[in-house]
Amino acid sequence: AELVLTVPQPLKDPKSGKPNMGHYHNLAPLLASEGRARGENIFCVNQWQNLANRMAHYMSTGPEILQQVGGPTKLHAFCAATGTGGTIGGISRYLKDHSPQTKVYLLDCHGSALYNWAKTGEVGPEKVLAGERWCPKPLMSEGSSPVTEGIGNSIVTANMEGLLENIDGCLQIHDHDAIRMVFQLLHEEGIFVGGSAGLNVCGAVELAKQLGPGHTIVTVLCDSGFRYGSKFFNKEWMVDKGLYDILPPQHRVGIE
Repeated sequence: AELVLTVPQPLKDPKSGKPNMGHYHNLAPLLASEGRARGENIFCVNQWQNLANRMAHYMSTGPEILQQVGGPTKLHAFCAATGTGGTIGGISRYLKDHSPQTKVYLLDCHGSALYNWAKTGEVGPEKVLAGERWCPKPLMSEGSSPVTEGIGNSIVTANMEGLLENIDGCLQIHDHDAIRMVFQLLHEEGIFVGGSAGLNVCGAVELAKQLGPGHTIVTVLCDSGFRYGSKFFNKEWMVDKGLYDILPPQHRVGIE
């Protein structure tokens, strides 16, 4: 296998206004297309625009959740952040079809466009090319998130189409809360997750506060802490990002 590393860059070139074909959204299908033209057997997953992503969660994760909580009447809320749109896109559709009383909440980080989109339903006039599809581009929220990986987005992907019809609200989670949760889960629960999963649990906790005792809330632990070894468990990085001092002293153990 050949690993192709890409340089972080916007989907649209700010000078020319043309699509940035070096962006990973566009480079992967381009390389696949070029390979097929040479007669090579190549398949591009294109997880942002491939609706098999959403359908897989409709057919598997959604039914699994209801089965494990004890049936449709037992689940009061589901919440998750999203990057491709596949997980919450498929699960939300399944829950609204089979457990319509369940509340579904989209979670988002600062610097993403999805919170504003979910709150207003509005997208701007601009569309950008991403993975062989021209995608609507909502208004970005302020700030940025060095903590989360794989969630948040600046576009509405194919897997997100129709999502607003299946969610009941959206919560924006601060980086500080997400990273505190990562270390709380590690030290108090023995669960080793990354920033995106930490954000998801923050959303579930916030919903629990809103709904009160006696409710069942489900979220997804979508990433492992192993992916964050050079970040969260690197004191220099944590200090540089202003995140080290926000942790309680007992949770700083092991950060070198």
